[in-house]
Amino acid sequence: MEMKEKNLVRQAEALIPTPWGNFRMVAYADSPEDWMPHLALISEHCNLNEPVLTRLHSECLTGDLFGSKRCDCGEQLAYALHKVAQEAGMVLYLRQEGRGIGLINKLKAYNLQDMGFNTIDANIHLGFEADGRDYGIAIEMLEDLGVSEI
Repeated sequence: MEMKEKNLVRQAEALIPTPWGNFRMVAYADSPEDWMPHLALISEHCNLNEPVLTRLHSECLTGDLFGSKRCDCGEQLAYALHKVAQEAGMVLYLRQEGRGIGLINKLKAYNLQDMGFNTIDANIHLGFEADGRDYGIAIEMLEDLGVSEI
């Protein structure tokens, strides 16, 4: 896994009431024009000066939003939001759809999976790494938030 230098900047934040509780949503991008920023959803009771229960969640539009049965990503996200609301933690929502290959290529990989490829082999067949996600993004976000222990 190669971590790339992103130089993310906190672009905006607001209180977001959810079914699980209230969260402060902080948007991170290298430019204010980025319309798909990475997000920190921080429970309203979270103390960032203590160890923080943290979920790193890579975006999965098909599972998170549409409830696709190909994965359990939406269920994982809902559970994480429930737990971090209960235990005053946070979710870092990383915009790395399809293990970093993007939605269009993820749909192409789904077609290959329907032909018998597993997820990793499908990604490689499409010319990508098995997992192209960059967790350095999360490090930058945690550092900006002042979190020293998760």
